[in-house]
Amino acid sequence: MKYVKLMTLIGLITLNIKSVAAVEILGEVGLENRHFNQRTEGYDSKESPSLFLKVSFYEQSNNGENLFAFTPFIRLDKNDNERTHFDIKELSWLHIDNHWEYRTGIRIENWGVTEAINLVDIINQKDDIDQIDGDEKLGQPMINLSRVSDYGIFDIYALVGLREKKFPSAMGRPRLPLLVNTDNAKYESSAQNKRIDFAFRWQHLLGNWQIALSKFIGTAREPVLTLATDSFDLNNFLTEGKLRSNDNPTLFPFYPVIDQTGIEALYLKGNWGYKAELITQSGGRKTFYAADIGLEYNANSIFTTNIDISWILEYLYDSREGSQSSIYQDDLYLASRIAFNNQASTEALLSVTYDSKSKEKIIGMESSWRHSNNIKIQFDGFIIDAGKPISPETFINAGLKNQSLVKQAALYARQNFIQVTFSYHF
Repeated sequence: MKYVKLMTLIGLITLNIKSVAAVEILGEVGLENRHFNQRTEGYDSKESPSLFLKVSFYEQSNNGENLFAFTPFIRLDKNDNERTHFDIKELSWLHIDNHWEYRTGIRIENWGVTEAINLVDIINQKDDIDQIDGDEKLGQPMINLSRVSDYGIFDIYALVGLREKKFPSAMGRPRLPLLVNTDNAKYESSAQNKRIDFAFRWQHLLGNWQIALSKFIGTAREPVLTLATDSFDLNNFLTEGKLRSNDNPTLFPFYPVIDQTGIEALYLKGNWGYKAELITQSGGRKTFYAADIGLEYNANSIFTTNIDISWILEYLYDSREGSQSSIYQDDLYLASRIAFNNQASTEALLSVTYDSKSKEKIIGMESSWRHSNNIKIQFDGFIIDAGKPISPETFINAGLKNQSLVKQAALYARQNFIQVTFSYHF
């Protein structure tokens, strides 16, 4: 009920503030439904509907030297109480002074040049519970000082506190074989989620090259998920190798303090684009390296039509091993982006991620078109071809022995879904 009242309040504020000419307002309200192709244990319905509202307020002053931005977001989900949430995506003030820019407040930063995954993008916490493609983020309180010069753009960040990662509830899908108890989160830092982290980024254009270097020192945004051994009868499990009916094993998130160095590179030549993101991350429990390297070819006006097609091929590598290894350890990513350049602004992205070791495939589709100037329809789909799902017992054994699961995508097997979204933009 409190979220319904909050959505109503935001709507009333939007209507009232429109009378202020200096304020620009952009927003969308929508209905979304996820349809899962299979019922699984604990789920009585294949449908998962939700409502959402997002409004952005912008106000400029002093001939554009100052900009105030406020973007609240709210989602109401019928089944998953964790997915029902309110967030402030942005509540910031920007001041421009010659070659300097000062930003303070809650903001979202986007780093990276690759398509499959942005390894260097570490400022904000990803809001994967809202959308699993990694594009949605939680707002991050920060102070940002930016300097524009002939030698590139230099950014320094002081990040105030950590936004903890959200995980699905027992009624949420897709999710891991075990629930994550976010109420039992643990931290390496004594300041816990109130630690002040720091980041630096330099980006520059050199001819056809776009390059960037970044550094982050602070609490990891992606937690290490650890088995809560006190949440079930561990001795019985070690003896019998199976769970009892009254066992309720859970995971808890552990947030280590890390040191990450990132490199981004994009080279454009004609219709070709060559891109790469590389990181090395130390601290926490181990040091590892990861990379996303690929190329993109853009074909314009196919067969003398208005249709543009881009082909993307990327290779993903992650050196981590053990129970906390990445799902993208040794994978190929192939995608095609299609822009019809029509009145409906029809776009589509088709992709497949292939694991060379486990032979698993993750197939994705994202498409959208406008019915009018205000109505937008989106159709997304995710298919995981990974065979049988990983059982809780197998998942627990891998965690206890710190062993990598050969089939990482099987953690989400039989949770394929299509998602349809109708939204009204104003």
